[in-house]
Amino acid sequence: MSAHPFGVEVVSGVLHVSGEVDMAVADDLLDAILRAGLTLVDTDLVVDLSAVTFLGSTGISVLVQARQQLSENSVSLRVVNPSPFVEQVFTVTGVSAYFGCVVRTSD
Repeated sequence: MSAHPFGVEVVSGVLHVSGEVDMAVADDLLDAILRAGLTLVDTDLVVDLSAVTFLGSTGISVLVQARQQLSENSVSLRVVNPSPFVEQVFTVTGVSAYFGCVVRTSD
């Protein structure tokens, strides 16, 4: 069992993801994002990653795939509140702008 189990919850139109996002939960995350985006048209699906403790390459791939599929319905996927770990991953991989995510920079 993972020390930080994966979870996803929609609160006030925002999809909150928590725990470890890896290969084991990739399909669950993709399904949750696409389900949340089904009712939207011409707007943003906001995905809050503030409680994500691990995001591997599979998790990034899921976010990319979900963004591409949602765009077919004119829905944009926007990532907000990345955890410090996610910020580091996004900075290293250069995907922050792709997801419309503002990553804090240290001074």
